[in-house]
Amino acid sequence: MITTGAQDGAANGALSRTAYALGCLGLYLFCFTGLFWQEGFHAGLILMLLGLLLSIGRQWLTLYRSPAFWTALVCTLYVIGSAFTRTHRLIPELDTVDVWRSAFDLSAIAGLYCIIMAWALQLHARNLQRALVLYLLGYLTALCLGADWGNLAAYLADRPLFGLGSGFGIYTLSTMTGLLIFAYGTAGTAEAGRQQRPARIAALALFTFLLVLFVLGQMRGAWLAALIILPLVAAGLVRMHWRAHPGTPARSGALTLGLALALLLVVVLGYDTIVQRILAEWDVLQTWLEEGASELRISSASYRIWLWQDALEKIRERPLLGWGPGSSPYLIARSDLLQHLSHYHNLYLQIAAEIGLVGLALFAAWLWLVCRGLYRASAEGRVQPAMTLLLSALVMTFALVSLVQYRHSEPGQFYMIYVGGLAVACQLRFRRLDGAARSNG
Repeated sequence: MITTGAQDGAANGALSRTAYALGCLGLYLFCFTGLFWQEGFHAGLILMLLGLLLSIGRQWLTLYRSPAFWTALVCTLYVIGSAFTRTHRLIPELDTVDVWRSAFDLSAIAGLYCIIMAWALQLHARNLQRALVLYLLGYLTALCLGADWGNLAAYLADRPLFGLGSGFGIYTLSTMTGLLIFAYGTAGTAEAGRQQRPARIAALALFTFLLVLFVLGQMRGAWLAALIILPLVAAGLVRMHWRAHPGTPARSGALTLGLALALLLVVVLGYDTIVQRILAEWDVLQTWLEEGASELRISSASYRIWLWQDALEKIRERPLLGWGPGSSPYLIARSDLLQHLSHYHNLYLQIAAEIGLVGLALFAAWLWLVCRGLYRASAEGRVQPAMTLLLSALVMTFALVSLVQYRHSEPGQFYMIYVGGLAVACQLRFRRLDGAARSNG
């Protein structure tokens, strides 16, 4: 049967509309449910993937020209190949499901899923803003669903994580960073600033509330990251205002005053908590430096020191290619450390132990390419300064917290894909679909 050009055009238009609908639906579901509903997170990712595959003929040239795409693809294939060829050969008793679950974790870091999200973000002119708002709504939903607000005192005494697991610190710090940038970011015109004033005041109030919870959450790794991130973000905001409004320091003064009051409130409300937690970890560090790791008492800091030493030993045994995805629980158990621990509490050591220094180099190359592309796009004026500041802060937050933690749960996978997708979307330029063109007017 011979089809006419009109029939071909109609078929291509229907295919584009389907890809557009799948991509947008998947993006919204992914961003909203990523922190609290595993099935929604996976469904959103699958929908975005299906949409991209339906439009791959139109998008292939963009992907083909992107070094970040090829690095992510090579990294993902390397992880899959390692799961096939190394894990089962070196440690045949490992469960297949655990191996492939770990391979998915490492693939989330590798960046290929970020490319999928970046494509979906460019389907509509407002998708980037919608992704940020949906993340905030999803975070607040996870916060409300997980915390025992009716028995908060007892809840804090037991495990102060507010329903977000051990990732509470990094997710809350990231949310606070976004709220701070929105509250004090430049609005463009004076009229836009007046219209956004109620929302900015609400964002600052929510920032202060989350800052109190952040201290009560007792995530020391995130605390250390916050000591670096929040002052840098504040300095970046002051610099933005000086550039946008030279000679008018009032808004910069308001920023400094607001942050000072928020920090003073936190110190007053959480002084005992902060001092107790920091002194406890300082004692562990002092003992380690003076007497060695064997003399440490059991604590979260001593666990990490023991795990890091064990990871370095395992890396020395197989430095280039590692032991294979999913091997960490077996390696930790073999070393007679705590049996219930499943990872090394350090992203970089975890990668090097499981997929070797080659895998770590591929991950570093991916991260460098993404950051380089983001700053090039910002220098060319294709990315707003506030968005560049936000994404820089999120990447730095992830890099710092990963020194003492490994985000291997579903929310952790979501966070890595989400931040990477936002950064990639600001630099790649995919071809527009028919549905997107109509939606944007």
